[in-house]
Amino acid sequence: MVVDYFKRRPMYATAAGLALDEDLVRAVVSERLAWEAASLTPAGDAPRMRYGVFA
Repeated sequence: MVVDYFKRRPMYATAAGLALDEDLVRAVVSERLAWEAASLTPAGDAPRMRYGVFA
């Protein structure tokens, strides 16, 4: 449940976060980390897209 907004981003009650199922949170975080690990970096993807990357 959104309790307020900060810079147009929702802020949630601490109790709502603590009430989440730990196994569900672990699974979601694990999926996100796997997706991130499989993703290319901008520098790695730039040649495929024929873009230059400024470092």
